[in-house]
Amino acid sequence: MNPGSYLVGVAWLGVIIGALAFGAVRVRARLLPQFRGAPARLAEVTVGLGALVLVPELLGAVGWFRRVPVLLALLVVGVGAGLLAGRPDAGRSEADAEADTEVEEHDGVRPVRLGRWVTVAALAVATAVVAQWAGHVVSAYGSSSSGIWDGDSLWYHLPFATHFLQTGWVTRPLFTNADTLVTYFPGNSEIVLGTVMLPFRRDIAIPLVNVGWLLLTFLAAWCLGRRYGAPAVALAGAAVAMSLPVMAATQAGTARNDAMGVALFLAAVALVAHADWDRNAMAVAGVAAGLALGVKLSTVVPVALLAVAVVVAAPRARRWAACIPWAVSIVVFGSFWYVRNLVLVGNPVPTIGVHLGPLSLPSVFAESIDKTAVVDRLREPGAIGRVLRPGLHEGFGALWWVVLLGAVVISLVALVRGPDRVARMLGAVVLTGGLGYVLMPNGSPFSDTPLGAANFMLNLRYVLPVLALAAALTAVLPRMADARYALGAVGAFAVIAAVTLSNRSFTDHWEWAVSNGQRAAGVLVAVVAVALVVGVLRLPAGSRRWVVAVVVILAVAAGFLVQSRYLDRRYRQPRSGAEVKVSAVWPWAQDLDATRIGIVGTLIQYPYAGPKLGSTVRYVGVPTDDGGFRPARSCREFRERLVDGRFRYLVAAHDFFGSNVPEIDRINEWTRDIPGATLIRHTDTAWVYELPNRLDARACP
Repeated sequence: MNPGSYLVGVAWLGVIIGALAFGAVRVRARLLPQFRGAPARLAEVTVGLGALVLVPELLGAVGWFRRVPVLLALLVVGVGAGLLAGRPDAGRSEADAEADTEVEEHDGVRPVRLGRWVTVAALAVATAVVAQWAGHVVSAYGSSSSGIWDGDSLWYHLPFATHFLQTGWVTRPLFTNADTLVTYFPGNSEIVLGTVMLPFRRDIAIPLVNVGWLLLTFLAAWCLGRRYGAPAVALAGAAVAMSLPVMAATQAGTARNDAMGVALFLAAVALVAHADWDRNAMAVAGVAAGLALGVKLSTVVPVALLAVAVVVAAPRARRWAACIPWAVSIVVFGSFWYVRNLVLVGNPVPTIGVHLGPLSLPSVFAESIDKTAVVDRLREPGAIGRVLRPGLHEGFGALWWVVLLGAVVISLVALVRGPDRVARMLGAVVLTGGLGYVLMPNGSPFSDTPLGAANFMLNLRYVLPVLALAAALTAVLPRMADARYALGAVGAFAVIAAVTLSNRSFTDHWEWAVSNGQRAAGVLVAVVAVALVVGVLRLPAGSRRWVVAVVVILAVAAGFLVQSRYLDRRYRQPRSGAEVKVSAVWPWAQDLDATRIGIVGTLIQYPYAGPKLGSTVRYVGVPTDDGGFRPARSCREFRERLVDGRFRYLVAAHDFFGSNVPEIDRINEWTRDIPGATLIRHTDTAWVYELPNRLDARACP
């Protein structure tokens, strides 16, 4: 990308952020003047994110997910909302600037100011986790083969975002393999990814997105802890949850969406805790809960439990006034994808069929998800030692039993001895949310295969929203506002973090490989970033904006150098290992002009879009009348799909597990029989064909 295009993209992104920040700050000041310091910032971020997600969704519903319409709409919404809200009171703004050093008192809870050294210790734990994540970001940007290599990111997160960007539509489903497991998933995270791509029409900022969700998690935890006089304790707890191997390795520097779900869920919890049942505050909390609901199916259970718990816990005299805005916000900001699915296939969650008396909701997912819950493994002889224990050890680290036992004990104490009804409500949410995870489909699939423990381990991500909440709820335990007890809690979290940060089990896998040099670079980046933030905050207000301006200019300049190197190396160097032999054909796609590429067999399609995201990539399969998708069953059916797709190239490849070899052999035979088709690249697991301009689907032998 040349300097001009890069600066234009930076300017577009800056305009979006500036407009939304302007509107969010003024709207928060108008609706929630009682909020100060960190809770005010959390509410402002939530309001801004609500617009960032909802506006592109609505535009994409009519085919306008394009750079100019999205930019103009976000500009109008942000600036318009700010102007309508009016200028905040100057005295209140000054109070906001100083309020982070203050501690609040609510409902008989009398917090005590924690010693600065306790806060410093918690910030050190959080900084260590940022450094851990930064190492993965450095790997995505700076390795000899740059790019995001995470399987789910390449399978559907990034293809969905690219599909939105290329077509302008967010309501037209994209089939990324010969089934519909992921096709009808909620897409709030992909909306954010697509919006971040729009200014540059590149993915250069994507590895940073989940770091933003990590920081939002920290802010939400701090706010929750501040409500009970122990913000540092809650921060350290949330940091430990986000440092667990299954989270750090799968989220940092990737396009996965679990970090977004955790951040928004904790934001909703923290805002509820500070709301004091005020209707405006509950409405803003509902925005965060609704956004979390639209991230992924695994967040549905904790968000639903929180929504019900709020209604039950609300004081009777204020229940309707508080809960109606809460519920309306959840519906407005969380229902988009479920309504889309209901319109398209008649079921808001098409992976699960429902048949209860007169209610019948069809499923379009071909694979069965029966017997895939964790509870099914608990009933299975030998599965604890074969699947669950090794999965927990690898996913949560050597102290996995401390993590789980601690979460249960903390939530029980919060439920029984919580200082107010909100704390007791949150203890109940954690306990029931953990039970919901155990019963949730797909928590532990394919247990009868050698990958059973690995699948369970990877899907431990689904319990992280309630696990992170449990860790943050340490702040509500008795005497946590006392610096001595707080120090003990932060010290315990530091020990757990030290053990989990030393985990290397994921680094042997190609998707999450991080070298020692990249880890060191991550530490350097985190330390410099924290030093800059602390230094800027200690400056006089008059000097602060100039220093920030200089830092932003230097960051933009450094970003140009990083993105240039990134785009030059992106997916150009194959990775070793039998499971990634297909990556040997990825470099070929990086130099193609915008074209149309069909793929079959492999789940991975994103690298074929190219560095400019210009090539259209589609899985070659047959849509069914009920909204499903299946492989082609005959030569003629296969050629008809090639004709309809107007493909210039076809990539046929084995999947990771080699389970589709007969299908790929059949596809190769059908393709070789096409007059004019040319095999231009191949390995022993992947074949690339250049197809003729004209293809007769009726001429199968």
